[in-house]
Amino acid sequence: MLKSTSGLAVSFILNCFQREYTHEFSSSDFHEGTQFATVNARYVYALRSIGKGAETGRMFRAVMNFPQPATRFHEYNKRLLNATRAVFESTMQKAAKEAIVENNSDNNIVVAVNGTWQKRGYTSQNGVVTVTSMDTCKVIDVDVLSKYCACKNKKNHETSCNSNFRGSSGMMEVKGACNIFKRSLTFHNARYTKFLGGGDSKAFEAIAKENIYGDEFQVGRLECIGHVMKRMGSRLRRLKEKMKGQVLSDSKRLSGKNRLTDSQIDKIQNYYGLAIRRNLNCVHAMCQATGSAYKYKNNRLVAVVEAMRPVYRDLSHLVLLRKCVHGNTQNPNESVNNVICSRVPKSTFIQIEALSLGVYYDVCTFNEGNSARLQILQNLDIEPGEYTLHALKCRDK
Repeated sequence: MLKSTSGLAVSFILNCFQREYTHEFSSSDFHEGTQFATVNARYVYALRSIGKGAETGRMFRAVMNFPQPATRFHEYNKRLLNATRAVFESTMQKAAKEAIVENNSDNNIVVAVNGTWQKRGYTSQNGVVTVTSMDTCKVIDVDVLSKYCACKNKKNHETSCNSNFRGSSGMMEVKGACNIFKRSLTFHNARYTKFLGGGDSKAFEAIAKENIYGDEFQVGRLECIGHVMKRMGSRLRRLKEKMKGQVLSDSKRLSGKNRLTDSQIDKIQNYYGLAIRRNLNCVHAMCQATGSAYKYKNNRLVAVVEAMRPVYRDLSHLVLLRKCVHGNTQNPNESVNNVICSRVPKSTFIQIEALSLGVYYDVCTFNEGNSARLQILQNLDIEPGEYTLHALKCRDK
């Protein structure tokens, strides 16, 4: 006889009238000393693993003719958040130790910094800043930021509010980067010696201004080769737009057939990137293709080249190119951001707890693979089971 249900956990009573015997049992184990069913914990974990929440779960169970979901979804979610956070921090500390060993340094790490926003544009309520090691490409720290206030009781706003950022959305990357650098010594007992970032230097400038490691140690600046390469294309496109309609010294316009077209700009951008990547051991070699002055076969493109010369002069400056000799990009950060976006879609707004859970979960699997999922189950006091072990092992392969 059915006694009661708690989400997917169903309690039964078995009665034997001849012997007056009664036995009660449930379809699920419960966490010791609590009313939390392990099957419901697995259910919430499974939903969060595919980037879904309570509403999706209700529809799934309705169509499958399953019992209604646990009314304490938020409490299960909170337990999952705590279990995932522990694995999240552990994987990043392990990644930092690997980076120190790989870098053959005394607790120094060269890092790449990048930010992403939960909504495209400049009005996002949520942002995430990731820091990866340039030696191992693993995530060593993350800062989750939100300026959304969901406080119902405004009187207790200052003590109970979950928002942790005030200001414009664009400044989230600056704030997050500073937070991460400030806690590097307490979290990893390490210093981030060099900062690899994109074209926007606001985050680096803020870190330099904070003088985080004192006067005796200054953080160095590196450039992402991918962003520097794109800078060539952006500058040339702006030049073409700015000079639209103007006539050059050869009485022709800058753009047009056999002139500076979009396809030619793409080629120039790629050649510029190749010049950097193929000459990482020599900055001066990056500035010249053949080692000798180029002689024009005719004067047809002289005017076009002269118009582009200021752009080339700026982007072949030795100070800029010296920041590219490392040969690295922010691709690991972009990869992490893409993984996070698959779990936390930009099309749906969520609050900081759900955002944090998605970020923690994705960083765990990014650094450690699906073995991290097993660690989360263990933190929830759930035995993975034969099918779970087999499926996650296959996914890692």
